[in-house]
Amino acid sequence: MRTLLRFTLSLGLITISALRAGALSNGSQTCPASGAKVLSTTNHSKYAWIQFFTPSGNSGQVYLGGSTVSSTTAAGISANQSWLFPVIANTQPYDLTQTYMACSNSADSLQYTVFQ
Repeated sequence: MRTLLRFTLSLGLITISALRAGALSNGSQTCPASGAKVLSTTNHSKYAWIQFFTPSGNSGQVYLGGSTVSSTTAAGISANQSWLFPVIANTQPYDLTQTYMACSNSADSLQYTVFQ
């Protein structure tokens, strides 16, 4: 029982130490008519985590990846789903200027929340 309690407490301390002061912000992008579209051309900030959301009104799939992302190179996110790119060892590895989206329906969109 004591071992389990120590383990639980140590997990709590690790989780608390991973949290640090930062800024939350939100954004969205509409799908490109064809090909891939970068999520941000002006924001060169690195982020600790990103959560992507697809609105319930989407009728196709949204694909995330590098500049060559497409429906054949990435898994898609359906309407009303989300993907979390989680914290990695207290770093800021994610950059929206290096993240692209492609869509099966150009009328769809993608929303995101980032933590810096």
